[in-house]
Amino acid sequence: MKKTFFTKRYLEIVRIIGMVSIVVFLLDIQFVFLTDYMRGFNISFGVTAMVIASIMLLHKPFMKESQIAEQDERLMMIRGKVMTSTYLFHYWLMVVLIIVFGMIERMYFFSVILAGVFVIEYIVMLGLDMFYKKKY
Repeated sequence: MKKTFFTKRYLEIVRIIGMVSIVVFLLDIQFVFLTDYMRGFNISFGVTAMVIASIMLLHKPFMKESQIAEQDERLMMIRGKVMTSTYLFHYWLMVVLIIVFGMIERMYFFSVILAGVFVIEYIVMLGLDMFYKKKY
């Protein structure tokens, strides 16, 4: 069995994002607020995302394999370890960038923005931690 990352929920979200992109393109026809490049990007991305996600969702053998992989405990443990390692790397990268941008006068604004994102992310993490501790 192959490792698959395209779960049904993920593919449905990609299809919805494609639909939103097409809706933005259609709204632009009426109100003209996008540049030519963004107009072309929205329609091409939207159609491509919808078509590929729909094809994958309708392919029964792929979805059956995906559902089995989604419930496999070994793969869930591996995914959890990967997410933990990735978040730890992201955490320390943010700290280093805040310090480096804080030392450069022209980049001070980016340091403040990153610090704000860092604080919001930490608050959300604490909230989710409390929620899951009560739930489980």
